[in-house]
Amino acid sequence: MFFLSPPGGGGGGYRNPLLQKDLRKENAFTLVELLVVIAIIGMLIALLLPAVQAAREAARRMQCANNIRQLAIAMQTYHDTHNEFPCQGGQTKLPANRHERIGPFAMFLPYIEQTSAWEMVVISQTKRADDSNHPYRAPWERGREVDGVPTPNPWLRPIPAYRCPSDGAKLAETDSQPTNFRINRGDMPSNWDWNNHRGLFGDGRKSSGILSMGSATDGTSNTMAFAEGVIGMPSNRGMIKGGTAWQMNGANLKTNPNADKPVIPQEWLAVRGQGQSFHPDVQFLNDGDNNGARHVGRRWADGCNSNSAVYTILPPNSPTVTRSNNADGTEHWAIVAASSNHPGGAAVVSIDASYKFINDSVNTVNAGVSRKPDYTNISGLSLAFDYLTGAPEANPEYYSGQSPYGVWGAYGTPASGDSASF
Repeated sequence: MFFLSPPGGGGGGYRNPLLQKDLRKENAFTLVELLVVIAIIGMLIALLLPAVQAAREAARRMQCANNIRQLAIAMQTYHDTHNEFPCQGGQTKLPANRHERIGPFAMFLPYIEQTSAWEMVVISQTKRADDSNHPYRAPWERGREVDGVPTPNPWLRPIPAYRCPSDGAKLAETDSQPTNFRINRGDMPSNWDWNNHRGLFGDGRKSSGILSMGSATDGTSNTMAFAEGVIGMPSNRGMIKGGTAWQMNGANLKTNPNADKPVIPQEWLAVRGQGQSFHPDVQFLNDGDNNGARHVGRRWADGCNSNSAVYTILPPNSPTVTRSNNADGTEHWAIVAASSNHPGGAAVVSIDASYKFINDSVNTVNAGVSRKPDYTNISGLSLAFDYLTGAPEANPEYYSGQSPYGVWGAYGTPASGDSASF
């Protein structure tokens, strides 16, 4: 019997060319299949990206909560040492005649592992001979020589404990550095150097402005110590969060029929425009003054309202306003709202260091507050302190009753006979 060998010889096994071609086809991707795979990968990335962003924001929010709690613990340690809280200005624990605007955050430095910065604060207060009106270094001045001797400048030092990682504001090394955390000034509009009885931090040059744990008769867990605030920058100066509406004439605690500007909290809300921006007719702070250093939160050591204070009048992420008609004097009657870049609210901490996240929808109306007969139609956020029963005609700031601004206002008052429970 004869066997025919396949063509090609060489002893190799026979491979059908057609079958080999089919196998090559089965191992390749068509263009349609490749596009489907790319589309699936794109959809997976689209689904995962928000989850990754949410996880990162959760981590930033946790770090923010830790920082603001550590600040409250530093305040408690300060109190254990001095039997009082630091003041908004006129610090009692600095040598006499030191600059009036040194704020509480400078006083906390030894208690947040910033001893070297604290030593610079003390040294930087060396008397200078070039300004008889302000003979000591202010907490915003750049480095300079004092009596021919270069002095260190603590105000240029970033303090990580005073920052929220969700706020990416960055300043030049030659600028005073910012803070995201602000002191509680209570629920009544006031100038920065008033002896405000409605908040936790008063003026140290007045005896009744020096407060202690015993002053918080409403409870240390029911009284706010610090709240979060967005730092004002050129990128957000026209926005509700970070911007400041000025020429608001906020010095008038009662509606003035001759005034052409809003003067009461309900009308402050009218500065809102579309989205998060100011209304087109509203004038807001620009950057022409000291490289924008008047913006909210821009000087961690400055005790003025615009730099280191908040008021519990309007809810978090509400507008910040000032009566000033001078871009270089925005801390004059600046009423600053709590704010943050966290969705839906802002971080706060009580005197006892308990952390809370306050929503934008927090209650700001106390319908039970007694009003004077002439103002029975006034209610809610349009209620000024002049209208309250028990408020002196000449000095409404000495009103001592319950807050008219609901649970949010009660949280800002240490001794008003009301308790804030969240």
